[in-house]
Amino acid sequence: MGDAVVMQGPWRLLKNRLYNVHEDLEQSTDVSKEHPEIHKKLVAAYEEWLKVTEPEYKKKRYIDLGHPRALTTMLYSCDWQGDFCDNPIHLTQSHYFGAWDVSVVKAGTYRIELSRWPFESGKALTEGLYRINPNWAATDKKRTMGIVPIASATLEVAGVTTKAKAKPGDKNVTFEVELPEGNHQLKTIFHDASGKDLCSANYVRVTLIK
Repeated sequence: MGDAVVMQGPWRLLKNRLYNVHEDLEQSTDVSKEHPEIHKKLVAAYEEWLKVTEPEYKKKRYIDLGHPRALTTMLYSCDWQGDFCDNPIHLTQSHYFGAWDVSVVKAGTYRIELSRWPFESGKALTEGLYRINPNWAATDKKRTMGIVPIASATLEVAGVTTKAKAKPGDKNVTFEVELPEGNHQLKTIFHDASGKDLCSANYVRVTLIK
């Protein structure tokens, strides 16, 4: 059952281990052998829930682009299909890859902007992030993490692949492409100066411009 949790009264089933949280707040003692009937009951409840919900979870979901009520759409790495990239460390490291399933509501010309950082941050593509940790040595309290040597980018969408260079200090790489109506996959890749694949764009802004 992986990391799934089932709770009922004082009982908490976690990773197939059973805890009585009324008596063991720290969940330090697995009591599944002492209470096999409770363990069996919660496992059955989880399996029944999974049987109902899993088919819906596995359905492909599309993010609308060019909707009349939202001509600009933000795409985030937490929504892509691919590597897990949904916490500050992963976002800073930026060596993960993924692609979005999108639905183009209206055919037209789209501006697609690729960035490593939130657009409002103003940070350059190659820029790292200062991190301070009180546990580090006094001479090393501040480190720069996540410096990525991005020199170009590739955009793949609707069967078309487009490439563009990134100049030093650029905050994003921008493409203008014609997108047909329908369902597509939108994939991005940042490269270094030698053409080596580095990561996908963590943040992508898509705007219907005409």
